[in-house]
Amino acid sequence: MKPVAARRARRRWLRDCLASFAVYGVAVFGAVAVANADAPPALRVAAALAPMLPIGYFAWAMVVFSRAWDELQRRILLESFLIGGCGVALASFGWGWLSLGAGVPALHAVWILPALLGASGAAYWLVSRRYR
Repeated sequence: MKPVAARRARRRWLRDCLASFAVYGVAVFGAVAVANADAPPALRVAAALAPMLPIGYFAWAMVVFSRAWDELQRRILLESFLIGGCGVALASFGWGWLSLGAGVPALHAVWILPALLGASGAAYWLVSRRYR
């Protein structure tokens, strides 16, 4: 990828990420406020699902940004997501069995996506070191 195109893709990625995170923060605070208020069920459902919109935008921005990468960058990210995804899948599966049989508190599903992103980010650091 040419340096100018790479800079343009990174700028767009940064702009899209910051926008989605800002809207996500507002949506989370709004969802909590509505959940704690005496609101109609339809409003509570809409408010509870509102944080999904900026996360969907973030996912779309990630796909758009990935189209600017070369084959090696795509391979590193794919391997990172596979390692992170398998790690989180095994950990959540094990936690589920522990909650059924050993009295460990149940894992709330809202923590799986942040765990996936964190594990994939850590795996990206490890995988990318192999290619330096």
